[in-house]
Amino acid sequence: MSSRLRQLVTWFFTRKIGLLDKANPKATLKSVTFRAIQSAAIVTTFFFLVGGTSFRAAWPVTVPMVALLGAAIGALFEWQVCEEDECS
Repeated sequence: MSSRLRQLVTWFFTRKIGLLDKANPKATLKSVTFRAIQSAAIVTTFFFLVGGTSFRAAWPVTVPMVALLGAAIGALFEWQVCEEDECS
């Protein structure tokens, strides 16, 4: 293996991803919870508007999964992404 390839492989397997590290200094438990609930409602509404009648038969399974996915994405965005006017 060449030295450059070895460096790339070493970097890839030893780097710290930091996905759950707090990057937004103004994020609190209250703001993250609010953003999660807001995102879950938006994603679930969009899911029903786009899906139409095709998902109504399995809604007891699909709605909680879609709501949890939306909540997780919203909470992660609130935890990670800092708006420009808030962080300066």
